[in-house]
Amino acid sequence: EQPQEEQAPEEEIQVIDRGEVFKRYVADQEEQPDANSAVVSREFKPIGTEQDEYEYVKGKVSVTLHRLSDLPANDINGKSDPYVIFKLGDQEYKSKTISNSLNPEYEESFELPYDPTTTDEKELKVEVWDFDRSSDDDVLGKTTIKFAKYLENQKDIELDLVGTDKQNQPTNAGKGYLTVLYQRDIEEQVNEKEPEPEQDKQKR
Repeated sequence: EQPQEEQAPEEEIQVIDRGEVFKRYVADQEEQPDANSAVVSREFKPIGTEQDEYEYVKGKVSVTLHRLSDLPANDINGKSDPYVIFKLGDQEYKSKTISNSLNPEYEESFELPYDPTTTDEKELKVEVWDFDRSSDDDVLGKTTIKFAKYLENQKDIELDLVGTDKQNQPTNAGKGYLTVLYQRDIEEQVNEKEPEPEQDKQKR
């Protein structure tokens, strides 16, 4: 009878030990969702930061189209007759057409007005076309410019043009070389400076 009484406490100790192990296991499982959620939040935060990084104000986008290079040949003679269309909301600019060239030089400058209260557009669309006298013009390549990156900050940029093949797959369609500047309207600049003196006058 005495050996049986001594074994009972040993069984209770084993049960307690198992309970502690089980509790530790549950605690570990509860900590894992928090770790996963932290990873998800880190993945989404940079995206939100990038979207809110730029400021969109009433003003104008100034562009100088310098040249294009390595365009696809779209004509029988192994050349193309390229021109470029820039679109910003309802505004559009069309460059001159340069005949028989895959590396045309333009040196054209223009401005497109921009008002974020009248359009949701936040990119300048760039389309390179091949002029054709006997049929519809063909698109050689396209790209877009996030012009808000250049607010009061003029930059020379290089663009990769993207075209499509017969299977509608993206292809390399050459490059574009431009200078871009996004400027506030003078009225916008004055409005930002006016409140301070008006408040000072009211205090006086």
